[in-house]
Formats: sequence, structure tokens, C-alpha cells
Amino acid sequence: MKKLLFIFLTLNLSSIGQTAEDYYNKGISKFNIKDYKGAISEFNKTIILNPNYADAYINRGIAKKKTLDYTGAITDYNKAIQLNPNNTDYFYNRGIAKYNLEDYNGSISDFNKAIELDSDNSDAYTMKEDVTKKLKGNTSQTPSNSGRINREKLSFSTTSGTLSKAVGWAYNSTLGEWIDYENVISDSKDYKDKYKSLSGEYMMSHISQNFQKVQTRTVNYKGTTYYVLIIDKWSGSYEYPSIQQDWYEFKETIGYIYTKDEYQKLLNMETLVELKTRYEVSIGSKYEKYDEIKFLDLIQTELSQEKSSSEFTFPVKKSKEGAIRFYLPENFSYFEKYNFEKKYFESDYNNFDKIILK
Repeated sequence: MKKLLFIFLTLNLSSIGQTAEDYYNKGISKFNIKDYKGAISEFNKTIILNPNYADAYINRGIAKKKTLDYTGAITDYNKAIQLNPNNTDYFYNRGIAKYNLEDYNGSISDFNKAIELDSDNSDAYTMKEDVTKKLKGNTSQTPSNSGRINREKLSFSTTSGTLSKAVGWAYNSTLGEWIDYENVISDSKDYKDKYKSLSGEYMMSHISQNFQKVQTRTVNYKGTTYYVLIIDKWSGSYEYPSIQQDWYEFKETIGYIYTKDEYQKLLNMETLVELKTRYEVSIGSKYEKYDEIKFLDLIQTELSQEKSSSEFTFPVKKSKEGAIRFYLPENFSYFEKYNFEKKYFESDYNNFDKIILK
């Protein structure tokens, strides 16, 4: 009996002095080792001691989502938002949970709020775009005798060769060295030695200037030929941005749509060429794979709408030695301006010429 009493007292003494913050930190530790049920238990204790601990609710919700309890996750996200209605990550996470429950309109509303609170929340923009595309894909009309007629479908007409390799060069001013990688531009030398095991998909998914392949295809829309520069690349995101947990990579396909006059600037690269467009479509995420029919639908929808306010520039120039240097199209007005003195992709002329339709 005394032995049992001693054990009872020892177990209770071990919890004396534990604060809400202590249990919260234990919950984070258990989450990081993927013990999600254990994390939920620790967050429960946190909330008992401090019912107004917003981060405990949000992270308990994330742990519940990991166990596929999306409804429970939303309940926790609701409470976190009630306690702190100005946190962009709270709305983003609730949007993800609603997406998983196929509440697409509700998820878009949350992604919009996340963007309103933080205009730099790129994950919210990406998810909003993915969900919007999904909704568009679910609203096709069915022909009938009531005058409802499906629009005529686009198809690709001609296809160029493929650019699958180019060297990405970047000058590291600290080391005073040019750093080179295949198919990605980075001035970090770490992926050659310190983090060599992370080179490839992981590294590329963190850097916008990367590609797997590039080619040009044409479509005819309302009697006009458009040239679509199609780039397959690696992209990525955190599953749980609020705690930067569980990075994942996915393949993304982006199409930049040019008029014939704009595209044919590539036929003369003796001086710097800048192809510009406000038409851009993309497909691919953790939840969506490339589908050519859907990709063409996106192109058709994009061409039927007013031009975007964002302008994408595709800079290309020939070096003195005759090699082609270029950047992938990007909205350089919002990102770092391209600088051929510091970084670029480089390919020999014949290799780059494969993607040019004449």
C-alpha cells in the first residue's frame, strides 16, 4: 500500500508547476516528431490552463487536420480567429481545412481574408487560384434543347522542340565566385557541399527560376494564332505555414501566352529581347496533376477575359560568344529586377533555338 501511495504522489508531483506555455512547447515538440495525438493531448492541457491561448487552438487544429479530423480542425481555427481575428495564417489554415471538406466557396473566402491581412501571403494566393480553377472546372454547361451550348474546345496546333537543360549561373559577391547549377539559378554554394543531399527537387522548389523543360505550342482562338511558352518546373509550399512544417514539392506547368508579333521578337536576338504578356495560366499543385484538356480550358478562359494587371517579362540576349542567356518569364515589377551581370541561364544557340517556332 505504501509503495502504491508513493507512486501516486510521484506521478502527481511531476505535473506540479507546469504552465500553459510548458504544455504548449511539449505539444510543438510532439508535433515535430509527428506524434499528432500526443500533441493534441498537450494542447488540450494548455487550453485548460489558458482558454485564451490562440496559438494553442490553431496548432491543435493543425494536429487534428493531420489525423484527418477536418471538422475538429475548423472548430479550433474558429476559436483562434475569434481570439485573434488579424492573423493571416489562421484564415489560411481554415481555408485548407474547408478545401479538404470540399467547401470550396468557404475556402476561397478564407484565402481572400488571409490575403487582405497580408498581401504577401503567396500560399494563400496559390491556394485561391487552385480552388478557383477547380470551381471553374466544375461549372461546364451541358448541351440541351434549351439553347445551352458548350463553347468550342481549343487544341494545340504546332509544337516546338524541347529545351531540357541549361546552366544557371549566379555571382556570389561574398565568395567572389560564379556558382553554377543545372536548370536552376542560385548564388548559394551550400547545395554543392553542405546541403548536397538537398540539391535537386527540394532546392529547386524553393527558387522561382527553375525548370524541367521548356517548349512552345500554338493555339488558334477566334481566328488568331497565339504562342504559348510552356514551362514545367518544381514548386513547393509548407503544409502548415504558421509553423513552417512539412515542406512538400510538386510539379507545376505554367503557360505564358503571346501574340504572334510579340513572340517573333525571338527571331532576332542580336540585341536584348523582352517578350511581354499579361496572359498567364498554371496548373499543378499537391492536389492537382497536369491535364492537357484542362490546361487548354484555362488558356481559353484566360484569352476570353480582360488582360491581367500583372505583366510578365521573358528577357533573352545573346552573349559575345554566341550563347543564349535568359531568365524565365516573371513579374519583375514585383520581384528583383533581372540583371545579366549577376545571374542568368545559359544555353548554346542551337539548344535554345529548339523552342522557337518560325
